[in-house]
Amino acid sequence: MRQHHCKKQKGLTLIELLIGITALSAMVLIVLTGYQRFQMRYNVQEHVQDIMELVIGIDQSFMQLEGSYASVSTPLVVGAFIPPKHMIRAGAVYNPWGGAVSFAPASVASANDAFTISTTNLPETACIRLSERLVSIFRGRIEINGTPVPPAATVVTIATECQSAGNNTIRITYQ
Repeated sequence: MRQHHCKKQKGLTLIELLIGITALSAMVLIVLTGYQRFQMRYNVQEHVQDIMELVIGIDQSFMQLEGSYASVSTPLVVGAFIPPKHMIRAGAVYNPWGGAVSFAPASVASANDAFTISTTNLPETACIRLSERLVSIFRGRIEINGTPVPPAATVVTIATECQSAGNNTIRITYQ
């Protein structure tokens, strides 16, 4: 009588290893994609809040104290400690995507009766989401890459103005 000795397999086969690596890669991709979406939503929400704080601070510091927005400028806004600390780097103001945020006087009905806040270097998705939020809550004029956005703008209208290259600029005019 012959005895058959079956060797026990030790370790993983190449196919089992590849299946495991593929499954792990898919899980990592799902987690990273979810994190990126969460981070984008958080950055948009934070920047909308920052813009609203800036509007209130500039309005109080310039119009209520000086009676005009004529002297609104990025250096004076920074010097008046209006931007939140997390936005300031090396004496300049930045948004969550690393783009510059700047301030200037504007005229709507009369000289220097308004001011602008420009936020630059926005990726396409941030541009769309930020514009949607601003249009829904902001009573001033909003421009995307120099094109005025109507108050009742749809996502499609906004999306056509936000460029995929990722260097979008939103300018808000507050009066």
